[in-house]
Amino acid sequence: MKKRWMGLFLLAALLMTCFTALAGDMLPKEISAFVAGPGFEGCEVLSWVQLEGHGKDDCCFVLLRNTQGTNILHQFKQVDGVWKTQFCTDDAVPQTDHAVYLTLAESGEEWPTDDPFTQPQLSVQQLDETGEYPELCITFELQGGKWLLHRVWSYLDYDSMLITAEGISYYTDLESSRIAGTARGTIQRDLEYFTLRNLPKTLKAARAKLTEAPDLPASAELTAQEIKFTGGLNYAVYSAPDKKSLRGGNGKAKVSTNGWIQVFGQEDDWILIQYSIDSGHYRFGYIPAKALPKKAKVPQLDFHQTKAYTQCTTVVTDDPLYSCAPLTTLQDGTEVTWLATLGEDAYIECSEGEYFRGFVPVSSLSTEQPAHDFARYTNKKGEVFDLFTITKMHYGADHRVTAVTGSYERMVLGDDCYEPDSAPESEVTYRLAPDFEAWMVRSMTGDIDDYVPVTDLYQWYIDAYIGREGYDGHELVFTCDLPEDDSLWNSGVDFWFVTTQIELNDQGEIQYMEYVYVPWA
Repeated sequence: MKKRWMGLFLLAALLMTCFTALAGDMLPKEISAFVAGPGFEGCEVLSWVQLEGHGKDDCCFVLLRNTQGTNILHQFKQVDGVWKTQFCTDDAVPQTDHAVYLTLAESGEEWPTDDPFTQPQLSVQQLDETGEYPELCITFELQGGKWLLHRVWSYLDYDSMLITAEGISYYTDLESSRIAGTARGTIQRDLEYFTLRNLPKTLKAARAKLTEAPDLPASAELTAQEIKFTGGLNYAVYSAPDKKSLRGGNGKAKVSTNGWIQVFGQEDDWILIQYSIDSGHYRFGYIPAKALPKKAKVPQLDFHQTKAYTQCTTVVTDDPLYSCAPLTTLQDGTEVTWLATLGEDAYIECSEGEYFRGFVPVSSLSTEQPAHDFARYTNKKGEVFDLFTITKMHYGADHRVTAVTGSYERMVLGDDCYEPDSAPESEVTYRLAPDFEAWMVRSMTGDIDDYVPVTDLYQWYIDAYIGREGYDGHELVFTCDLPEDDSLWNSGVDFWFVTTQIELNDQGEIQYMEYVYVPWA
């Protein structure tokens, strides 16, 4: 630790040869009046530095500590010969009651690398509790009119961090400049918007947090440009260009302009963007077009409007390239508008229920209307249940099935797998139509893709369950046949839940039934 402190002490000594103004020096008149004015009662000037001879980049930095103990850095510039405040931040400076001061170097060699620098560097230094050694130094470099985070010298796990437009490199040895590793990605470096507490303190944390704008699939119909937005802002993100549309992140999706943002184009007053939540989770969505920088130019979104239908229960995502996290679920046969293609995913729009846009596998869509109009149940919340689970069969005198009792279910994503979500209030008994037919699995112990046409459910029941090879004679019952005392649960009985989709005729009878294999877990 002492070796590390001594290295930082040498760094501090080097920087102290540059211009440093402390509280006892005379501030420019307008700035002195500003920090003594309303709202600054009791504030202490800890340190200040002034950059001169750089034209429009000339400025003055003043570090204040208010009566609540908060350290605040102010930047001032001359406008028409008068000093005006440009911005202030308490996020970019350490919040401590230790001594903190500013230094400014206009050129020199950066120790320990001895790399020359010709752009001014502003350093914020924090001393230890004894006031003898620096324990934290944050350096910003003037580039293109902005003060960008350059390096952090610290007493933490690494001797220093070098921050560039490409990522963060972590140095383990101050004297030999050995690098532990580099995390590639985008971080907000602008002094005005930089937040010290959000800086990843370790290489592992940086690699989990930092991300880069991804390359899109070569066959993508969507194209993007990376645009630098004004920092320090947040915008609500919607799945479609409408504030009433579905919003990801449990209704809380938002994007920070401190990270990278890809823009695909504009539609009315909205722009379609992609951004990162973390290294494994990105998101597509819409924010207001007014968020764009004034000089930014983006094309109009040009989608082809193709009517399509889902061919199965389909999960919709707003992150097709990484996590594929679910946004919502579409039932089999749902009509959607196919807008564009992104690799193996289709970008769709749906107005059935809550309005949204998102991505589904191209393989899950068909441009032809489904041959069957399967019955669905919608509860009071507007949730749609498309699976009909049979719980009892009703037989006639000839042992033919005349009716079935069941209730509606749907497939939803649980903690780590899909689970059934039932609508108990939907239980109903349907008669079978005189022309009833079904497409059912041949055997529950064989190939689940081996389907057979069925007109007699009782015979299918015998063939698929009781008539199978190796049948051990156990009675097969449905859940409604189980006694309330659960005496059958441990008696070795077989009981199945026959998951189907059904189509009703005009009389409300089942005219067609199709077995659906659902891997609930």
